[in-house]
Amino acid sequence: MYTRLIFLSCLIVFQGFAAGPFGFEYGMTKEQVIAAVGQNAVKKIQSDVLTLTTAPKPHPAFETYQVMISPKLGLVKILAIGNTIGTNRYGNEIQTAFIETQEALVNNYGTPGVSYDFLRSGSIWAEHEDWMMGLAKGERVLATFWTPTNSPNHITSIELEANALSMEKGYLDLGYEFEGFPEYAQSKKTDAGKVF
Repeated sequence: MYTRLIFLSCLIVFQGFAAGPFGFEYGMTKEQVIAAVGQNAVKKIQSDVLTLTTAPKPHPAFETYQVMISPKLGLVKILAIGNTIGTNRYGNEIQTAFIETQEALVNNYGTPGVSYDFLRSGSIWAEHEDWMMGLAKGERVLATFWTPTNSPNHITSIELEANALSMEKGYLDLGYEFEGFPEYAQSKKTDAGKVF
């Protein structure tokens, strides 16, 4: 019980509005992000995406952070990838971590706009002990979405999602999109389409 309280307290702290999620700020440049985390934290640079081993304000439940940097707008998206969580076939530990993280996000961003917790029609993984297999096969969905209004950090969309690595291992990912991300994503698709 004590461990759960510490986990929830940490989750609430990492979402502080003043500095933005995990200490990242909307509009940061690549250089500003690298300066904030240190060069040694940069795991990979691929075009406009930096993969980092830490954040300006890291959270112990997440091991990797990907930030997308628009050449014109700066930082427009964050994806925090959680630590691997050992679980059973029923997915109890994954579901518990999801609920605790969701509760912490509700404290900062209010009630989610949409939540999904379902098994796709026709899936054969319908038994309780098949919960993780359904998730691993992409036939089960556990995700929650927020669309904050008037966010001081320019956040337009938040997504929390459960993922499976196997029947006994999974992780959460938590994504934030900022103002200008849809236009940036569309411009990337347009540029990619020009190669045909």
